Amino acid sequence: MENVRYYIRPGEKIMMFTLRVRWEEKASFFGEGISIITRDQYIRNLSIDKDRAIEKAKLFLDESDILQSDADTLADLNEIRRRESEEVQREREEREAQYEAERNAYANTLVDMVVSGFMPFGMHKGENIKLLPPSYALYWLNTEADDGDIVVDALKKAFAIAFPQLLNLPESNGEYIGNVKERMTFDATCIAVFGFEGFYGWTTIKKFVASTGESLTYMGGGNCPGDIGETVKIKGTIKKHEIYNDEASTYIMRPALVKPKAKKGK
Repeated sequence: MENVRYYIRPGEKIMMFTLRVRWEEKASFFGEGISIITRDQYIRNLSIDKDRAIEKAKLFLDESDILQSDADTLADLNEIRRRESEEVQREREEREAQYEAERNAYANTLVDMVVSGFMPFGMHKGENIKLLPPSYALYWLNTEADDGDIVVDALKKAFAIAFPQLLNLPESNGEYIGNVKERMTFDATCIAVFGFEGFYGWTTIKKFVASTGESLTYMGGGNCPGDIGETVKIKGTIKKHEIYNDEASTYIMRPALVKPKAKKGK
């Protein structure tokens, strides 16, 4: 061993001072010549008081002049803990600041993409916002943005511009219309379109609000005219009156679009 140095330093958890030794030794790796390696090793615990720690280290070593540490080079444990705490806090704040800067930069990149007219993420990533399904647009219009969420705010504005018909959709008055088995004609605005895969295949659900305020619901595997935000004249047979999720609705079946009659020529 060469350049052997004994020194005192706080233990790993800064609970007390410890005695350590550092030295250099020569080593050869796979015949590629001699390298100098520095070794460092724990010897023993000493004391929580720095002066007492130095005294015990000298007694342990017998030769006090080989000890590198003295009272002037050691700080009290409380001072060391304070410095360590401040350093940890400073590193934490630096990491948080870096993360916030990276997050803001990424958010601004997404906002730029939205402003350019394209969806920045999700199942429709890279697609033109104006060409997306109205049901998808309505989802984002109904999404509540957290404070400072510039991406969701930008999406809500973009979808509001692209789909003005989805703004201020009518709400149900909570009443029923017509009688079961009666076939009626309605002027109604579609407010929702969704569905699910069942045992007999895909089932479409469309919800409307009639011009008179009642909620209409179609559920089935056939075609039902109207897309979200569109007002159509439809003819349908009343299937039942039912409350679902605390909402009263008139369910219709066999819906058909009523086309305006062509004007007769003079």
